[in-house]
Amino acid sequence: FRLDCSIELINGCPLDRTIDLSGAMLKQADFSTFPGWGNFTGSGARLDGTLIAPDQLAYFAEAERAGPVILAGGDLRAAVDPQETGLLMDAYAQAQQARDLPSFPCAAAASPVETIICSEAGKDAELPQLDRHLAAAFAAARQRGGDAIVAEQRRWLAQRNRCTDVPCIAGAYEARLAALLPRTALPAGLSPGSAQLYIEQSLVLPEIDGLAGLTARISPVLVAASDQWIAVTAEPDGTLSVSGQSVGANAHICSLDAQGLTMDPATGWYALPAQGGRRVPVIRLIGETLEVFANGRPDYDEWPEIEHVSCGMRASFVRAARIAADPETIAAVAQQWDN
Repeated sequence: FRLDCSIELINGCPLDRTIDLSGAMLKQADFSTFPGWGNFTGSGARLDGTLIAPDQLAYFAEAERAGPVILAGGDLRAAVDPQETGLLMDAYAQAQQARDLPSFPCAAAASPVETIICSEAGKDAELPQLDRHLAAAFAAARQRGGDAIVAEQRRWLAQRNRCTDVPCIAGAYEARLAALLPRTALPAGLSPGSAQLYIEQSLVLPEIDGLAGLTARISPVLVAASDQWIAVTAEPDGTLSVSGQSVGANAHICSLDAQGLTMDPATGWYALPAQGGRRVPVIRLIGETLEVFANGRPDYDEWPEIEHVSCGMRASFVRAARIAADPETIAAVAQQWDN
């Protein structure tokens, strides 16, 4: 005799519901496809052979790890022991905290502008992310531009510090990124004939000592668990090709496919040529991250030339991060989405 327990949602909305699994016995339970919308707590739940998706690890940070956890992504599975589960939970928590903060310590904020940026920290807001992206772009440009870039950056900081509100600060950062990115090299490892894979940023683990072997083992599951993938190929002629898809609510899909991308020196975006010398932005690469122009939902009145990307009503591309993947994995992911 076997009795399976299930959770039934009569209505998926509203999304502000509370899901409480405090103290639940989840031995060999399959929780991997359960959506985590709303307020969720798994404090004291007992994990033992429990199937969960990688992005659900945070829900069970205070759970009892009595046995292995089975990470599930698509048809792939990876078993991690209780100690490894704790390492992953800590790593994802650190990564999320880092994404919410600027590049500088807020305790040392030295200007009213930095105080405004820090007031946005922890809110998944734009300014801290822009500050981190600019720090990455500046570091990359400095390797090629030396002291001249440093002097230029100081002048820009003086101009930025004249801002008094969020729109002004954001505009200053975007303008500086447009100036710096054309002076940076391609991301490490992206050489002619090679490709890199980008998935949902929230699934990519940070580089932490002692985590490399575990990351390599579960990377295929992370790729399969992502609702978004974007493959970037460096072609022998120096251009980039990009393809990808993203799944949104109600299975609405975004598709992206473009070849012949080159750096637009005026904007810092990899772009396609259009009539009249216009350049159509497609992707922007900053450090380990990738953005799709307008999240795949451009204003087609302003950009009537765009045919390389389309999105369903409830789908969009989110910021993606590079994940280490071999060519076979990249090809397999592309084939899976094509099917």
